[in-house]
Amino acid sequence: MEKEFAPRIQRAFARNDGPGLAEALSLTMGDWDGIDGRTAGKMKRAISRANLPSEVHAELVCSVVDAAVARSAGDPVASYEELVKAHSALHKILRSEKGWIVPVVEMMCAQLRRGAMAADEAVVAGGGMEQYLGQCTEPLRKIFAALINAREAFKGSRKEGALFVVNQLFFAYFKLNLLLNCKGVIRSVETRLAKVMTKFRISQQVTYKYFTGRLALFDGKYEEASNLLGEAFDLCDRTPAGTSLAFWSSSSRSGCFSARRPSRRSLPLTALTSLSTLPTALSRATSPSSTPPSPPTSATTLPKACTSCSSSSASSPIATSSAKSTPSSPQTRFPSRALPPPSPLPASQPTTQRPSACSPTLSTRDT
Repeated sequence: MEKEFAPRIQRAFARNDGPGLAEALSLTMGDWDGIDGRTAGKMKRAISRANLPSEVHAELVCSVVDAAVARSAGDPVASYEELVKAHSALHKILRSEKGWIVPVVEMMCAQLRRGAMAADEAVVAGGGMEQYLGQCTEPLRKIFAALINAREAFKGSRKEGALFVVNQLFFAYFKLNLLLNCKGVIRSVETRLAKVMTKFRISQQVTYKYFTGRLALFDGKYEEASNLLGEAFDLCDRTPAGTSLAFWSSSSRSGCFSARRPSRRSLPLTALTSLSTLPTALSRATSPSSTPPSPPTSATTLPKACTSCSSSSASSPIATSSAKSTPSSPQTRFPSRALPPPSPLPASQPTTQRPSACSPTLSTRDT
């Protein structure tokens, strides 16, 4: 492994092979099995002797090697710190390189976020608090700024990786529940990338519209959320049923909240059949010309226990006295119940009556 690593890196830089360099520097796709400090030392010495464009390029590669060693040793915190050093070198490289390095940028940004999450998991397992995922957003924002400020045509330029970095920031901010930070990123995208949004890869457009649609849903902008999630679904490939079903469900839910009835075809597939009457109810409730439904006039609609309880309580002296003290009678306040008039007590009945099972228990102090 150490004998082939340096020549592979040198060829990738010489040929501007972005995918090849990204695969070589990836901690998940690269050949890092069994790497230790001794092997890493040989690899870094070979990199220093290799004919790389600059010392900063060598610093990028050596930092990734150290991150792989720490990851192999089971120290995710040290691995994350080395990845931060690699990002510092990558930010300097972006000033001179062209669009061929975009695959490396995307791989490194995703790798940094995953490394930060792994470091947080290790810290929390040891009784600490999460901190690294929040810290990794600063290097990601610097990379994003370097990409969108590239003064070159979009096709084949560094700008092609900007939306991928934005989505990595969204992943981090949603995980940290820092949704307000997303709005600043969205403003930058709308200002600098709105004209070329359709030129990004479909996968990145879908992810971006999904996150912005969820943000609109959280802000109560249901119509906007429905449009964004619907656009994301329209861009999805129908083959992966899980992905399409998720967007279909999100779009249908936001459509219900915006008083838009989901299609009959989408409700059974998304298990939203119970929400089919919600759009109609919302539209009737919010319509200024809508009239409330007439209440039932029959007393038989009430449960038997409640009806008997009402009649018995109405015939008691306690209920009679309380009814006299109120300004309005039960028939006026609740016309749908149509309670019978109270009947006079027989002479042989005691002055106090035991309340029914569903009425509150009264004491002699209450009477």
